[in-house]
Amino acid sequence: MSSAIVGGLLGLMFAGGVLLVVWAAPPMRPIRLVDRLAPYLGEAPAPSRLLQPPSATSAPFTVVRRLFGPTVSEIVSLVDRLVGGNSSVRRRLDAIGRPMTVEEFRFEQVVWAAVGMLSAGGLVLLLGVAR
Repeated sequence: MSSAIVGGLLGLMFAGGVLLVVWAAPPMRPIRLVDRLAPYLGEAPAPSRLLQPPSATSAPFTVVRRLFGPTVSEIVSLVDRLVGGNSSVRRRLDAIGRPMTVEEFRFEQVVWAAVGMLSAGGLVLLLGVAR
């Protein structure tokens, strides 16, 4: 192949790429109904915990909640932001018949994760001392 043909093919490929980019750009692409409605259909923010009566479902972790409440609540909100999907968790809790809120479920997740990490750390220390 001559250099003119190679240059022409490279120019055609570049022009095709530019056309694809321009065609897919937001001003050239029609806005879908889903994209227009998405900001209005997001999950509603959780109501204030100060206005809710204390629940009896968190009885197993009442002491942990009293001692480490603010710290664990921040970890719970971090897990909630990372994992997301409050509606799917709510549906699953309703399906299995658990009368707890999503926040209480996330709190339980964080507590059990901490118990597991402490148990694993203790086991590693025990095995390290035994050797």
